[in-house]
Amino acid sequence: MGIYSLIITNMVASAVEYGEWKTGVRMESIIFSTNTISSKLATGLSAAIAGWVLSGIGYVSGAEQSAQTLNALHQIMVWVPTVGCILGALIYMGYKMNSKMYSEILADLESRKQNAGV
Repeated sequence: MGIYSLIITNMVASAVEYGEWKTGVRMESIIFSTNTISSKLATGLSAAIAGWVLSGIGYVSGAEQSAQTLNALHQIMVWVPTVGCILGALIYMGYKMNSKMYSEILADLESRKQNAGV
């Protein structure tokens, strides 16, 4: 799952230039802080959901688990990440920014700065 962290970081960084290119305003701090806050929110929600799911399948910490609980735990550990990876890949396929477009955006931003005398 480390590859997703790398992809997300690059997507957030390129969103700064894309936002400036589209709006004319560079909002670097807002974009990065929003990413940080959303990551913390996602971590908290994930932990809560994991706790609810474990309670729902009958998991008891420190105790020997029943065959039914172990089977449910195995299914969750296989299918939830699989579905998550598939959904992530589908979302990523809709991401239109590529290296050519990014280079064009950077060139256009540089041109705007030179024309404005910055």
